[in-house]
Amino acid sequence: MQRGEDLLYYVGTHHKTGTAWMRQLHGSIAGRLGLPLVELVRTPDSRDPAKLDSTVQSIRAQRRGIVFDEHSCFAEVPKQLRMRGVHIIRDPRDVLISSTFYHLRASEPWLHRPLPQYDGKTYQEKLRSLGTIREAILLELGSLPTRVTLNEMRGFPKLATVPTINYESLMIGDVLAEFEAMFSSLGFSGEARRVALECARRESIVLNPARRRSPHVRSGEPQQWRQLFDRVLGDQFVAVAGDDLVALGYEPDDSWPEELPATRPALDEHLPIPDSERGFEADR
Repeated sequence: MQRGEDLLYYVGTHHKTGTAWMRQLHGSIAGRLGLPLVELVRTPDSRDPAKLDSTVQSIRAQRRGIVFDEHSCFAEVPKQLRMRGVHIIRDPRDVLISSTFYHLRASEPWLHRPLPQYDGKTYQEKLRSLGTIREAILLELGSLPTRVTLNEMRGFPKLATVPTINYESLMIGDVLAEFEAMFSSLGFSGEARRVALECARRESIVLNPARRRSPHVRSGEPQQWRQLFDRVLGDQFVAVAGDDLVALGYEPDDSWPEELPATRPALDEHLPIPDSERGFEADR
């Protein structure tokens, strides 16, 4: 087991799987334990062998710290260094819902670039121009960013030292036990373990109700899709991304839309347009 002063581990997330939350949590742990926080940012050359080798060598030389990979696209790092780590995924249906509402208001640069496929509108302008929630979700379902996120979740390699953790397990049930298991797998012991659990209690919107009352938290709830999807939308999801649900272990087959109501009037209500970017979101 590792002590605080010699910890070196990897945290991989994806868009809308708790990235901002996990960054805040592990940033707090790093600060308390005096560890460097190394953030790996996806770029066009992220998978270039020379870039990967340079990244691996830099982390190997550092020997300690928390390696945070917000798109889980640097899996070669824990693989080559045989580092312990965690890889966090989320139900693709909730990723879709969260992405839709986030992209309506976010200020990320790519959302504000004019695109020829939308007659010069930006992605956000196109999304906001739609009349209903259903139309917005369907646009998001077919969008490249969402497809990339689902492909990256599904494509992360199986590494014995980097178990996959479901976002939902950190939100429902015995959450503290899940954090304890996660920190154990990362090699925490003694004072480092105590500090990590203290940070988890403070940063979790489940364990710390004050976090849930923050104006910056939109929802973060698991299984939002059960309250929003109807059978029609469920069937459309299956046609586009049903294989992802099965591959990630969220459904045994494609029959789950049969349990949904035939129609959900709320889906065809007017799309709510936010006034501005609200900032941090629990499930970003």
